[in-house]
Amino acid sequence: MASSDYVPDLFAHPPDQRTDSWYAAIRGKSHLVGKKEHIVEMWTYFYTSRLYDPEFLNEFPRQFFHRWWELEVAWFLHQSGFRLTRPAAGPRGSGPDLLCTKDDIEVYVEAVVPEPGKRDSPDYPKPVSFSVGADGISASGTISLPEKERPELLRLTNSIESKVCQYHTWCAKQRSDPSLQFNPQLPFVIALSPVMIPDMASDEGGLPAIIKAVYPVGLKSLNVDCASGEITGEGRTYRPNIQKSNKAPVSTSIFFPPPSQERYAGISGILYNPYKFEWPICFSPTRSHSFVFVHNLVSRNPLKVGCFGENMDYWFEQGEGVYEMKNNIQSVQDTDTGSDAD
Repeated sequence: MASSDYVPDLFAHPPDQRTDSWYAAIRGKSHLVGKKEHIVEMWTYFYTSRLYDPEFLNEFPRQFFHRWWELEVAWFLHQSGFRLTRPAAGPRGSGPDLLCTKDDIEVYVEAVVPEPGKRDSPDYPKPVSFSVGADGISASGTISLPEKERPELLRLTNSIESKVCQYHTWCAKQRSDPSLQFNPQLPFVIALSPVMIPDMASDEGGLPAIIKAVYPVGLKSLNVDCASGEITGEGRTYRPNIQKSNKAPVSTSIFFPPPSQERYAGISGILYNPYKFEWPICFSPTRSHSFVFVHNLVSRNPLKVGCFGENMDYWFEQGEGVYEMKNNIQSVQDTDTGSDAD
């Protein structure tokens, strides 16, 4: 970047009652200077590449995580060799955040950070309890292990649905006005971060929570011999939906057949990072990042395994009467070290 290029100060706004606590902490605490320098580095690329929308600077102090995630996604894609452009002019929401190009790949990427939600909401899901399949007569039963992140899965499904709605809005506008710069034939990816939701890094088996929001992969279960109490096997339950507190079902199978999932066929997959912002290290031991990509099995615009990088893909393959989940991830470890913002 030439010395004459001007980059606005991302942290110029003094903290007030409306600013995010993490914005204030990174702006003012010396032990977080490393995080601040990384954010400024990402912002410099983001600004000089003209990827920002008109509201970015004003919203950054108050919607810190939402805007940080846009920077993080753009930086990851840039570091992965993609050329990034902003396909839509005007306010945020008038088109996808990014159009990413590399070799013969063109893909839209739209970023979202789910809000944590309110526990007193009538749509907050009912508590999880143990379920025992033994009836006192059968020789064996199934005990489902508790799933601590399940009450928050609705926040993921809600955010995904909001972006699916936007996608269909853009498709409809393009049909009525072909001059619009949006091509429904290109792959469309939702980039989602659960950074504002607690306990969403992974479940007891190390499976990223996002998979359980789009595929019918349920609780980890143990097969137990009722007579002896011995564990005879383990697996996962089939769970095509979860219930809100008002017992309304919410699908957790939108990336899974049958073909009736046409509403979601335009979505190629979800770019996901379970990184908690307070962690001092934001990448896995075997990779320079902690992103994963979950492929949509029913997408009409699929992307190849390895599109965004090596060792970061989850996908399903159909075998003899069954679907099997695959991944090429060598090792992903989640370690919570506590919060630095206090």
